[in-house]
Amino acid sequence: MSPISISVAYPATSVAGSVTATAVNNCGSSVARESLVKLPFCVFEFSGKGNNSTKETVTSTITDGLNVLVTPNPTTTNFKLQVNTNAKENIQVRVLDLQGRELKRMIAQPFQSIAIGNDLKAGTYIVETRQGQQVKTMRVIKF
Repeated sequence: MSPISISVAYPATSVAGSVTATAVNNCGSSVARESLVKLPFCVFEFSGKGNNSTKETVTSTITDGLNVLVTPNPTTTNFKLQVNTNAKENIQVRVLDLQGRELKRMIAQPFQSIAIGNDLKAGTYIVETRQGQQVKTMRVIKF
């Protein structure tokens, strides 16, 4: 049996609760299954004229000068990643799946913009940026 995907729209405010599903076919109905859901607050920025697409810009700022920008998030194609920092050393970037398996590794220069994720399947990923002792992780979603 192939897996079934369900998309759920939710407001930009944080959401906590549960999703309940029951499978129904010609043979009958399954028992109801419940999954707890906890989604953080999101900031949406509308793009385009007259279309319903949305994009979220995820920014992380650390007081020691490391600023990571990933946009758009979520996306259907790729993400643009830019790390703004006062330090001069290279930035190591890793893309991980939710189980922590490394899928991609690259090196970026401070203020360089790189595209990542074009080759990724739909799903949720972790982007880890490391410069010296500073490490920042961000969750990104590809539809």
